[in-house]
Amino acid sequence: MAKPLDPYRKLANFLCELNVLKRMPRTGSFVAGIKHPDDVAEHVFRATQLGFILAELEGVSDKNRVMRMVMVHDNAEARIGDVNKVMARYFKDKRKAELKAFEEQCSNLPETLAKEFLGLFREYEAQKTPESRVARDADLLELAFQAKEFMDIGYQAKTLWIKNVQENLTTPSAQKLFGAMMETKVNDWWEELNGDT
Repeated sequence: MAKPLDPYRKLANFLCELNVLKRMPRTGSFVAGIKHPDDVAEHVFRATQLGFILAELEGVSDKNRVMRMVMVHDNAEARIGDVNKVMARYFKDKRKAELKAFEEQCSNLPETLAKEFLGLFREYEAQKTPESRVARDADLLELAFQAKEFMDIGYQAKTLWIKNVQENLTTPSAQKLFGAMMETKVNDWWEELNGDT
């Protein structure tokens, strides 16, 4: 019988597992034929910052809560993968699978952290608080930004994803930022800086 791991070893296991997200390609991008698709960790990085920005624009009182929700809600993908809409058709219950994976992952965390992570995950899924709605919009908007960037460099298969995001954004700030994104090219920021020299 294996002896139980000490708390720091369990934390080390948790952090090593998160590294899988850096190697987990976003399946929609992969299926669309993008040679170098973004990965889940890249998605979470920008979505977390988008969450903070949208929370500020929307006047949500707890910006940090929004960021924490966005930061943890894709953790289960290290175990079940980045399940896109087509793949989800073949899951008996995708949400239940994600929750089970997330709960098992949290068993490696100290009790107080596990409780907080699970609370954030459940709040995000329930979509009943302003913070959870902003967090979801940040997640969706990041997907739209990535899709638009791929389109700008020649991958047209992402137009449907952009349309789906636009239809599902709920906050006025996310909708406005979506409109600005559609008028922006992937390298506009670079060209504007180069024009200054």
